[in-house]
Amino acid sequence: MTNKRYSILLFLLWAGISFFPQVCIGGEGKLQVTFIAISTPEEKFWGSIISMAQAAADDLDIDLEILYAERNHIEAVELAREVSNRVEKPDYLIVVGEKRIGGKSLALAQKAGIDTMLFGDLTEGEKRQFGRPRQQFSHWIGSRSVDDFCLGREAALAIISRGFRQEMTDNEGFLNLIALAGVEATVFGDRRVRGLLDALQDDRKTRLLQVVPTDLTEEDGYRITKGLYHRYETRFGKKIGAIWAANSQLALGSIRATREMGLAAGEDFVVSGIGWEPEALEGIAAGDLLTVNGGHFADLAWILVMLYDYHHGIDFIDDDSSGGSYSLNRENLDAYLQLFGSGDWQQIDFTRFSKVLSPEINVYNLNFDGIMAQFAEGSKILY
Repeated sequence: MTNKRYSILLFLLWAGISFFPQVCIGGEGKLQVTFIAISTPEEKFWGSIISMAQAAADDLDIDLEILYAERNHIEAVELAREVSNRVEKPDYLIVVGEKRIGGKSLALAQKAGIDTMLFGDLTEGEKRQFGRPRQQFSHWIGSRSVDDFCLGREAALAIISRGFRQEMTDNEGFLNLIALAGVEATVFGDRRVRGLLDALQDDRKTRLLQVVPTDLTEEDGYRITKGLYHRYETRFGKKIGAIWAANSQLALGSIRATREMGLAAGEDFVVSGIGWEPEALEGIAAGDLLTVNGGHFADLAWILVMLYDYHHGIDFIDDDSSGGSYSLNRENLDAYLQLFGSGDWQQIDFTRFSKVLSPEINVYNLNFDGIMAQFAEGSKILY
């Protein structure tokens, strides 16, 4: 080696320049990810999903773009078309699997050559048509779906157990249950109801009086609950001992309706919901709501972790780690509120869930149990 070449090499080493590939966070070349949300910007549940995803994006140095379809499934597909037609396309696109949005959006992204993740699931008809990720559509690289069956089943089992324990049964010893379901013909709503029905399959002493589809609003919960109480308690003399609600807004509407009838949730009947809106957590603290299952609003953040790893050479196809549910009740509510009562998801260190940035990880732990475990060990905040 000549003296000149040797001097150049010494300079490069002194300057910290390496010829080896490195994974780093920060600087130019941010990962560009676009998410098409079915919601409006004002929706509380989707607001939690997006704010947690933004916290993950900040940790992983991802440029996260949010496009809102304003509850219009046609607009959601049009937004996918607009992104697909861009000259400068994002590195990755995330679309929702609701009301046949998923299949149409995946087809557009495939034609445009954009690697795409599905947040949610396809309908059974779409599954027959499009198959699974990386089959018919090579740019459909993966999916992350909420275990809505588990959410519905666990919510049902909780109120059934408590209903019998507190003797909220009728004169014949039956626990009479009414169910406020979600929007008809949606994948998540159907699966939550299937979870409810599975919980009742071998239960001979719980009687399901009626399952009513709703628009998932508190007002619908209020209105429908009043109608069901009039039908079953006033007209037929059947004591209602349990209310299963497909989301927390419906549960809160039920509580408001029964309170006007002179009934007390937790004393005259038991009710559970799904989703951790602040009002629902207040309901748990007050003893009105038995439990709310949730944690699934972290799934968009988990998708960003998976995409980060995928982009840096670690595929997730054989380790998608679909999330379960995490139940909040009066026993663990204080611990949750102490950490996240303010909605500050920036406390979570999302780099600790990445296989690239935390090489000791062999199998993903992408669920809310993993988040709570992180704080038990210590994370960005100290105790």
